[in-house]
Amino acid sequence: MMKSKKKFVLAGLVLLATALLLPLTGCETEVNPSTPQQEQTDGNTGNSGGGNTQQPGGENAGNGGNTSSGGGNTGDGEDEVGGVKPVTYTVTFNANGGTETMASQIFTEGVAQKLTANGFTNGVKSFVGWAESADGAVKYADGEEVTITASITLYARWRVTAAEEYVAVVVEADGSLTSWTDLSDAVSFLNGTKGSTLYATKDITAASAFTLHGGDEFTIDLNGYATSFGGGTAITVVENSSLTITDGYGGGKLYNEGNYLISNYGDLTILGGTLEVKNLSFGYATISNNATMTISGGIVTNNNAHAISTNTPLRLSSNPVVTAGGGFASFGDLYEPINLVGALGTEPYTIEASMIQDNIIVKGVEYTITEEDVKKFSLIDGGELTLDAAANTIIKK
Repeated sequence: MMKSKKKFVLAGLVLLATALLLPLTGCETEVNPSTPQQEQTDGNTGNSGGGNTQQPGGENAGNGGNTSSGGGNTGDGEDEVGGVKPVTYTVTFNANGGTETMASQIFTEGVAQKLTANGFTNGVKSFVGWAESADGAVKYADGEEVTITASITLYARWRVTAAEEYVAVVVEADGSLTSWTDLSDAVSFLNGTKGSTLYATKDITAASAFTLHGGDEFTIDLNGYATSFGGGTAITVVENSSLTITDGYGGGKLYNEGNYLISNYGDLTILGGTLEVKNLSFGYATISNNATMTISGGIVTNNNAHAISTNTPLRLSSNPVVTAGGGFASFGDLYEPINLVGALGTEPYTIEASMIQDNIIVKGVEYTITEEDVKKFSLIDGGELTLDAAANTIIKK
């Protein structure tokens, strides 16, 4: 009897052990979805088990794998630091009037490196550095080490240069440079020449006045420098001579105090630079025009007289700035209409028209005047302006 009892107890223990071990063998049990379950977490994912839950930017969770949530690898490429692709910027080089070509240069954000050495050329002009606009100030030297924070275009800046003692340089027909220490000496050399260009190579104070000879045809490039005259008519353009004033670098200036800056009896063209007369009292116009004059750039200004006084038709186009102070007009002592030979920019112009006959103030020459052009002119001596489309003129009412 005792043996039978022991067998029964042993069999019961075996059955109990089997029942206890069953949940550990992977058998599935049905769970009522409405019954709250204790959350089970996977040590690798940190996500709830029991279902496949998609996390932002990562793989399915709950499968025992590693999860990449938002802020993980974006798949854009890797570098050596943190698996993140570096931010890069492109520097593009513009010859700005020069020749040859240069490849763009890539910069990494926060990493300084040297700019590619200049590979452009521009005739007799020397490369003086890089600017962020075509006529801007030099910001970077050739090969300078820089840190770039955005993609940009750098523009080559060019200037005719010479030894420090020189104040004027002439580019001769064969491409060579001849220099002088006195502006009037340079102009004397140009007397009788055609097609040469004289460059200022430093600021010139109290330059000697000069007169072109009949037959002279040359250009003065202010080259970004200032040339001032001490009084008297500074420049005289005689009959059958031609003078063009420009400023290939930007910021150049011709200045006179108390008299005409230019008295023109020949052919005068203004393309650039600032031309200014400062009168200490009532005085002289900046330019007195008595022949052929074209102005299509630059600045002509006067503090206390007309900026331009003209007895003959003056050709106007583009976007020159022409201003006067002291109650005077941009264009005064106007005996002939202004000849509009091309579209104007945004600058307004004032006119003193008392000398004009037939009330024709502006005449279109190989250019059709529009109502917008009319708005850019005004009279300081009374009257209104209107367009006579049939005659292609702006007239005083």
